[in-house]
Amino acid sequence: MNYKKIVITLTLLFWPLSLLLANTFPNFLGYIFPIFQPKFAILPLIFILLNFKKKYLKYLVLSIIFLIILWKPFFGQTILKFDYEKGQQVLQRSQLYPNVYLARVFQNKARVPFDKFTGNFFALTDPNNYFFGFAPRQITIDNQNLQKFPFLSLVFLIATAFSLNSLKHRKLIITFLLATVLNLSILGSFDRNDFILYYPLSLLIIHGVNIFDKKYANYSKYFYLLFIVISIFELIRIFVK
Repeated sequence: MNYKKIVITLTLLFWPLSLLLANTFPNFLGYIFPIFQPKFAILPLIFILLNFKKKYLKYLVLSIIFLIILWKPFFGQTILKFDYEKGQQVLQRSQLYPNVYLARVFQNKARVPFDKFTGNFFALTDPNNYFFGFAPRQITIDNQNLQKFPFLSLVFLIATAFSLNSLKHRKLIITFLLATVLNLSILGSFDRNDFILYYPLSLLIIHGVNIFDKKYANYSKYFYLLFIVISIFELIRIFVK
């Protein structure tokens, strides 16, 4: 029995299955092919800028044109859209400061999108998001807290982190991952839209499996067995939920 293939299959199964069971099938299809949605209109531009070379100038121009065409529907789904309720909260908090200068420094309307961006960014870069469903501090508003990967697959992601030099096309994968996180961070809600991260993260985890298999060939079988048993119980929980 090829335990390694079973481990990879289980790893790749969790997030799509969780997403499918928590949503309607038409919505599921929209999330697994997210690149065609206006909310990702800025992604090509960020990706090109992170990999920019003179020979990519035409792609840079095309990505700017693409963003301009989709700007209105894109802008309406971002943190840049004015939030009246948050603006009122800023005004209320500003009254707590002894003078207007301190209030402008620590409480101003510019902080509203900034706080949303940092909140999204740190949530998207939190390992709990991908391996523990944000447990034990689940996000309760506009987030399904899906079980994205078996928690033991974190071992493989760590293995990749220490072996990035051996990863083929590592620059493209890492810059796509970073560009996607930045794009998601400026959305009003990244819930379910973050499925786009499934693709680069899966590549990183699979690479980690290969690294682990080579480096710990004598013991990998035992870890794989443990991985399979625990992941099956995690998989059952997805259906139970």
